[in-house]
Amino acid sequence: MIGSLLPLLLALVAVPGAAGRAGSNTVTFIDPTGDSGTAADITAVEVSNDDNGVITLKVSLPNRPAPEQLRDVLVIAINNDPGASNSKGPYPYAVFAFSQGVQTMRFDGSRFVPFDAPSLRATYSGGPTITFNRGDFGISSRFAFFAQIRDQSAKVQDDAPDGSAAYTYVVTIGPPPLAAAAVTMTPRVPVHGKAISVRMPVTRTDNGTALPDVGVTVRCMARAGKKRITGSGSYTGGVARCTFRLPKASRGKLLRVTLTVTYQGATISGSFPSRIR
Repeated sequence: MIGSLLPLLLALVAVPGAAGRAGSNTVTFIDPTGDSGTAADITAVEVSNDDNGVITLKVSLPNRPAPEQLRDVLVIAINNDPGASNSKGPYPYAVFAFSQGVQTMRFDGSRFVPFDAPSLRATYSGGPTITFNRGDFGISSRFAFFAQIRDQSAKVQDDAPDGSAAYTYVVTIGPPPLAAAAVTMTPRVPVHGKAISVRMPVTRTDNGTALPDVGVTVRCMARAGKKRITGSGSYTGGVARCTFRLPKASRGKLLRVTLTVTYQGATISGSFPSRIR
C-alpha cells in the first residue's frame, strides 16, 4: 500500500485541513539559484510550526510553478533525533514529492518502505507546501533535514543545502526565546538639538539566528531629564534601530533611551544612558 499518497493540487487550491493556527516559528533556508541545470531548482525552504506542533515545509521551485511541470522527484529527508549531528546520511524518514502526489517513507535499516502519516497534507504553488504533525515523524524539539531534486535515474540534480551538512530546525511552541546584544549609540556622545541613532542586535537563543526583516515591531522611547522623546524605529539585518532628535534645551541632562522589540509574541528590551552635551 502506498503511504500518504495525496494529490498535489493546482496552484492556490488549498487542501482541507492543511491550515493550522498561526505559526509561532518561521525560518527560511536559502539555496543558490541556477545550480540544477535543466532540472527543478530549489531556491529556498521555509519551515514553520504552529502551537499545535503542526510543521509546514514550503519548498520554492520557481522554474516549476505548476505541479504538472515537476517531472523530477523532490526528496525531503528528515532526521527526528534531536541530538543527532547535522551531517547528511541515511535519515529515518523521507517525503517524496512528484507531479502525481507525495509519499512518506521510513528507513527500516536496509531500505525505504512506505509508512502512513495521517496528518500529512500538501498544496502546490511555485513548489510544494507540505504540512504534518510532528508526532507522525517522531519529532520532539529539533530535527535535521535536507532536500534534493533527483531525476528518473535517482541522480541528484540539486542539493539543498550544498555539501555534507544539513539544515536544522527547532520546534518552538509559544513565543520564540530572544536575546539582545548591547545597545550602542551614534554619535557616542549625544549633542543637544541634534539627531542620534541607537541600535540593538537581536537573535533567537534556540537556534542562534537573527530575526527575519518582516514581522518585527520596534518601539522607541527616550527621556532627556524628565522630558519624554518619541523616536522612529526599524528592523533590518538582525538589528533594531531607533532615531531621535534631542531637544535644543537639553544640554547637561541625562538621556536614557529604550528600544523594545516584539516578534511572534516575544518581547525584549534594551536601554542606553548617556549625558547630553
